[in-house]
Amino acid sequence: MNEAIGRRSPELLNRLDETNERDLTIFVPCRNESGNISRTLNEIVSTLRAYEYSYELIVVDDASTDQSVAEIEDFMRSHPDVSIKLKRNLRTMGVSYNFCDAAILGRGRHFQFISGAFQNRNDALRAVFDELGNADLILTYLAPDMRVLGRRTLSRLYTRLVNLISGYNIRHYHGTPLFLRVDVVRWHSYRTVGFYPDMITRLLDEGITYIQVPTPCHEREIGKSRALRLRNIISLFIGFADMLLRRCSKERIGAVEVPSRGAHKP
Repeated sequence: MNEAIGRRSPELLNRLDETNERDLTIFVPCRNESGNISRTLNEIVSTLRAYEYSYELIVVDDASTDQSVAEIEDFMRSHPDVSIKLKRNLRTMGVSYNFCDAAILGRGRHFQFISGAFQNRNDALRAVFDELGNADLILTYLAPDMRVLGRRTLSRLYTRLVNLISGYNIRHYHGTPLFLRVDVVRWHSYRTVGFYPDMITRLLDEGITYIQVPTPCHEREIGKSRALRLRNIISLFIGFADMLLRRCSKERIGAVEVPSRGAHKP
């Protein structure tokens, strides 16, 4: 795997690698996901039983006001054999902030964000876990996308805008990408929303290897998405400006797309 190319300092990568104690750290954000969060955790744990990977779950509760924390704690008590850390925020910090915190707290070589909204089921999780170790970055695109038409349309428009501005041809910038944890620590985004495209395009600039795999996406069954807010839309346009500036102001090394090796059984 192409881990020390171009501006990705091999000294930094090797030093951060020394903190790796597991194969995988999974970050699960939670903000008022009662009814969803325990099902999400159970889906992750049950899916990973098919693998020999060592892993940990880091759940960050972002000041929930419902029964989410009690639900998480019940799950922890009923699964004493699973390494689960619960970080509770006294006030809402936002997903991108918690994403970076989880990467610092984690001890896995690879790092993945799986939503607490129970939208990623066994088939989607396996598609990514099957590719662990095959590239620096595993990108996912939604196929099939079972969300409502409006969400699908906005998602496709957003992807086209990011590709137009960045100059890349990525099928999807959200989903459940799998990073090297050192890359999250080194190249994390300060964007409150749109942090995935910000991180991914910066990593592509650094000459990483990546693959793209299809994963099904279900509509959330409980609760509503909070993504479409005015401040989030403003933040996205600021992110687009940053992306365009990077495209125009520095030389790219050139990322390398590698083929998927397909499903396997460890």
